[in-house]
Amino acid sequence: MVRVHQENLLRKGRRGQVEESFVKLVQVLELVSVQGVEVLTVLALIIKVNKENKMILKDVLESYKKKTGTASTISRQLGFAGIAIIWLFVSQYGEIFNIPNELILPAILIVISLAFDLLQYVVGGLIYGIFNTKMKKLGFKLESEVVFPGYLNRPALIFYYSKIITIFIAYGLILSFLISHLNIN
Repeated sequence: MVRVHQENLLRKGRRGQVEESFVKLVQVLELVSVQGVEVLTVLALIIKVNKENKMILKDVLESYKKKTGTASTISRQLGFAGIAIIWLFVSQYGEIFNIPNELILPAILIVISLAFDLLQYVVGGLIYGIFNTKMKKLGFKLESEVVFPGYLNRPALIFYYSKIITIFIAYGLILSFLISHLNIN
């Protein structure tokens, strides 16, 4: 079991963590032999501690960026798919298009969600761009390590959560429309 953990850490490029884990394991095993406690019990505790999903903060940030980026992509695709679903129920009389009343609100919400999607990236880009410019004016180099205040990202986060919520509401309304118009015999 320890060997598997060691191989996983090595595969992830964390040699220092492997060495640190082994040092701790050796210390615990030496303590165990002195105290007379069962080795299997201690190993079970070590395995339990390692299963608590401890992560390096940089890995947490990378995971966050990947997941929110994927959620944004899916939200955008759902927006376009929602418009396509609504379009299936549009009827045309000459030059006039008629959208069922129950689908007008979902269509508006989808457009709002797509606008929130754009605003999230525009506002986020502006915030990071302005922050970068100010740091350069203060004498920081591009390679300098700086602290980015979390509160500066709040406007972009508000747009992120708003687009997700509006797309969920829109799809709830579309689903309600589809269920009410299903003709199941």
